[in-house]
Amino acid sequence: MKDRIKFSDEMLSAVIDGRKTQTRRLIEPQPVLNGDFYEVFGAGWSKGIKRVTVAPGHSLERSFPYGLVDKKIPFADKDGNIKGQIEIVDVWLQQVQEMSQEDAIAEGVAPLRSGYWKHYQPDWTQHQLSARGAFVTLWNSINGVDAWYKNPWVWVIEFKQIQEG
Repeated sequence: MKDRIKFSDEMLSAVIDGRKTQTRRLIEPQPVLNGDFYEVFGAGWSKGIKRVTVAPGHSLERSFPYGLVDKKIPFADKDGNIKGQIEIVDVWLQQVQEMSQEDAIAEGVAPLRSGYWKHYQPDWTQHQLSARGAFVTLWNSINGVDAWYKNPWVWVIEFKQIQEG
C-alpha cells in the first residue's frame, strides 16, 4: 500500500488550485485478455466493458494501491514531499483512451487563451484543440512517446482536496 500519491510539479499546482480532481495511474500488472475476458487481481470482466467499478470488498479494491474509497491520503510532489491531503471519492478501471473531454479537464490540463489547451510534450510550442488532446500529450510526456497508443488499463482515481485549518 502506498502512503502518498505523487504529482509532477505542474499537476501538483493543478491539485492545489482545485483544477485537478482525477488522476490516472497504470495498473501493474496489466490485465490479461483470456478469450473474451480480461483478468487481473482475481477479477474478470467482459472484453466489451468500458468501465469497471471498484466495489467495496471486491478483490480489485483490495489490490488498489492507495487504499479505499473515502480514504484520506497525503499528496506529494514528485520527490515525495507531502503538500496536503486528498480524499478519494471514487475509483474505477478503464483503458486510458476511454476518457472523455470532461475527464481530461478533471485531470487538470491547462486551458490557454482562445479556447486552446496546453501541449505537454517537451520543447513543443504548439497548442492542442481539445482538453483530451492536451491530456494525450501529458500522458506521453509522463509515460513515454506513443504510450497513449498502447491504450493501457488504468486506475482512475477521483478525489477532492482536503482544506486544512
